[in-house]
Amino acid sequence: MKKIRKLTAIQPVHLLPETMEAVREYCEEAVFYDTEPESDRDVICRIQDSDAVFVSYNRAIGEEILSACPDLKYIGMCCSLYSPESSNVDILYAKEHGITVTGIRDYGDEGVAEYVISELIRRLHDLLRECDVICSCLSKNVTLLYDKEFEILGGDKVIFNTALSPCFEKCAMEKWLEKENTWYYCDTLMGLGDPKLDQRKNVRCQMHSSGMTSQAVKRLNEKVIDNLKKYCNTL
Repeated sequence: MKKIRKLTAIQPVHLLPETMEAVREYCEEAVFYDTEPESDRDVICRIQDSDAVFVSYNRAIGEEILSACPDLKYIGMCCSLYSPESSNVDILYAKEHGITVTGIRDYGDEGVAEYVISELIRRLHDLLRECDVICSCLSKNVTLLYDKEFEILGGDKVIFNTALSPCFEKCAMEKWLEKENTWYYCDTLMGLGDPKLDQRKNVRCQMHSSGMTSQAVKRLNEKVIDNLKKYCNTL
């Protein structure tokens, strides 16, 4: 098996210490940043001489970054990858330029379900028959709720959003939240969309991915290493 010359984790990617050690077995050099890059230029400075990188869900890796890193041959997404359209990495550009991109799936689903159920228990108690609950688990950048949909939905409803972007048009959501007994729950700031929404009494955002439980982190680590191993075996 040929080793990767240099692998860089652009940002914190939820890797456990033992996983970092395992990664080093596949690389001549491995660098793990524990802070978020401040800009695309900062990302380029961190990875410009790398031929492999790790990235999480909240950092966009577009053509400007990829074109500035000619040595890059592998991108390991330490997060879900469902489709090019919903990815924070420019999959199409990477494919056109011979860059392998791998992602992972099915590592945080249990945590999402636990989050929704626990919040429902707190909110509803014995009022379940009086409320309808809508759960949005859409891919990133998919919007389905506009004025028309919210008007049909009406009041006395609860919406959960565990996607990595809002499932709604902002002004339409704000109007809906003015209706009686409407509640909006989401787990991340990315799903909230506008931080100002969290100031409303009927909006709850826990500011942490519900899927990123300790068990999910372990599954994520296992899948990241498995992807890296498979890639190295092709070198």
